[in-house]
Amino acid sequence: MRRWLLIAAAILPLSPAALAVENDTCLTCHPQVATGNPRSPHLRPPVRCESCHGDGARHAESADPKLIRSFKGNPAAAVCTTCHQDQHVAEWKASRHHEVGIDCADCHAVHAEKNPKETCKSCH
Repeated sequence: MRRWLLIAAAILPLSPAALAVENDTCLTCHPQVATGNPRSPHLRPPVRCESCHGDGARHAESADPKLIRSFKGNPAAAVCTTCHQDQHVAEWKASRHHEVGIDCADCHAVHAEKNPKETCKSCH
């Protein structure tokens, strides 16, 4: 029994749940995220910063921006559509917008309040 406890103690710190950081940890260095869109459902459980940005523990320890998923210059759709799979997403995937490379973040914002209908006016 003791041997199994030692093995579990050695493995447990490597599990994703043990390494997960809380949103409060992220907001310590990135307070503008909470103030930019305080009503965002992305700031409430069960969604965590890591849900979209990946492993935050190594990033938090080193502050190396390369250790976290950033969407600057990278498409967000692959990540967004892992949770958002409603009819609107299906329609977007079949649309001209998707065909020409319009990404979720081009119209929607998570960390700031942004009205997608108002954003339409910037292109149309």
